[in-house]
Amino acid sequence: MSSREAARFGIFILGQSGCKQTEIAALFHIHTDTVSRWIKRQDGTPDCFELERRHDRVYTRKDEERIIAFYCQTTMLPSGHGRWSLRSAEQFLHKNPDEIGISPSRSTIQRILSGNMIKPHRNKYFLHITDPDFFPKMEHLIELKNNTPEHLYYFDESPGIQVLQRLSPSVLAGKSENRIQAWLKEFEYIRNGTVDLFAFLNAATGHIQTECRADHTKDTFMQVFRAHAGRLPEGGELHYVMDNLATHTTYEFCLLVAELSHVPCPSRLKRGSVEDRRNWLQSEGKRIVIHFTPFHGSWLNSAEVVFSILSRTILKESYSHPDELKLAIEEFSQWWDQEYARPWKWDYTGEGLQQKVIERLTAFLDRPETEWHNRFMNKQFKLASNLINDYWNNVDNKAWSNFFTKLSSAQQRMTKRINHDPKPKRKKETLASFKTLLTAAKKAQKKVKRRMSIKEPEESKSRTAA
Repeated sequence: MSSREAARFGIFILGQSGCKQTEIAALFHIHTDTVSRWIKRQDGTPDCFELERRHDRVYTRKDEERIIAFYCQTTMLPSGHGRWSLRSAEQFLHKNPDEIGISPSRSTIQRILSGNMIKPHRNKYFLHITDPDFFPKMEHLIELKNNTPEHLYYFDESPGIQVLQRLSPSVLAGKSENRIQAWLKEFEYIRNGTVDLFAFLNAATGHIQTECRADHTKDTFMQVFRAHAGRLPEGGELHYVMDNLATHTTYEFCLLVAELSHVPCPSRLKRGSVEDRRNWLQSEGKRIVIHFTPFHGSWLNSAEVVFSILSRTILKESYSHPDELKLAIEEFSQWWDQEYARPWKWDYTGEGLQQKVIERLTAFLDRPETEWHNRFMNKQFKLASNLINDYWNNVDNKAWSNFFTKLSSAQQRMTKRINHDPKPKRKKETLASFKTLLTAAKKAQKKVKRRMSIKEPEESKSRTAA
């Protein structure tokens, strides 16, 4: 007896014994309509099972591939915008059957997409890695976490949290036998101001310290930072991990760090660049050392995890005054310290991320040039050059080969796009970084061929031995 037959036999017996169809459906994880249909198809004899129903295949595998390609790779509007819905795709293909040679129904389109685990309607936002020095910075933060100093704090801020008051209380949805009750929240609300939240996560203990303010200006940030550092022991270094917000690299902040570290602040920083100030803040040899996350790498800051939990826990509730929200945040901090505070563990190593960057950039080269922006391209070119020079062995031969092929085919289109940049300085810089990448890629292609030629004899030997 197959598992399918066993399930049907179980459903039949339970149905004959008087069990409710909803209970049977919950037991077998199927719909109640399926339970009802299977019971009715029995002829009353437990050992008589329904024969497998066979239908002639309406659409071949080639047809299904055309349907998938149409739904996922074409757009609804001639301009190249607009996503298909099942209904709009059905209507279009019925009116234009020659488009792919068939005109399936929306249920057929949905079945084919679901059967291939394709969900083109779903979006997932993420940050492209654009910082050319992303990986050295990431490795530094991982090393810092693996060898945690005595005083290491992850700092982050969440500005402009809206204090929203719903016009009616939330209520539970009506009772349902098969569904968990959900809270119904009123859509209309009143804005009662905003709150700016600052948080420090202690990596050694897992405790958090939160502070709410009315704004997040440069002066407010320095007041919060001074207060936190002032509560810590005078001896020993203090290490802070934070993002690259403009207020974190001002000359005034450099003066504050110098004051708290009991060292002079170099006067050159006043007229220096942001990079000069950032390098000094990160330098060792003073009491306070700042560690900046890479650009588009805020997820490397563990304080983001605390904000994520806090947002899901309390920020979506109804508050009639900013003080109510501030009290809730204070209570959350106390609850966290009592229930969840423990040494912060983070096992991320970054393995495989270099290859993902190259694969994404390879896919990016296939996109129309109208979607390219020189500011983004300039950073990507520099990042790819650094990966070729410093992380060559972290990407396999196939990924490198595909990237070099796409880069070569897109060279003319990219050059044309760069030359259309209205800003001369940015155009010049992007062209320079693109030429650097092409030079590095030309040299690297020889390495790929050499590495693949060495690998092929080894594989042939292993096949012969087997």
